[in-house]
Amino acid sequence: MKSADVLARLRDLGFDVRVTHLRILEGGTLAPMRVAKIGGLRIEPHGGETRVEILSAAGETAVSRILATGEARCSKRDNFCKRMGMQIALGRALKNLEAAVGSFGPKRCIGD
Repeated sequence: MKSADVLARLRDLGFDVRVTHLRILEGGTLAPMRVAKIGGLRIEPHGGETRVEILSAAGETAVSRILATGEARCSKRDNFCKRMGMQIALGRALKNLEAAVGSFGPKRCIGD
């Protein structure tokens, strides 16, 4: 199942999902891509990080809403790829979500 389909299914089930792509900027700082674009900073083509947070439905406090997270780090020797980072981070977040919510598991609801 494609990442976009999994994200859509999670949202249909009532979860909120946050995806953040972090890139290495000139000078070695790691920052969200939107910050680099707004600031007009040069983004390094190699290295970076993708984070996925799966949260419970809105209405709860921000800290208690985070149910699971997943991260994918791209080596400074590899070209950054949003799609690959998303697949890895989402898979790790789903694995952590399944561990957090027990054996009924989201995979049965979302599909493999």
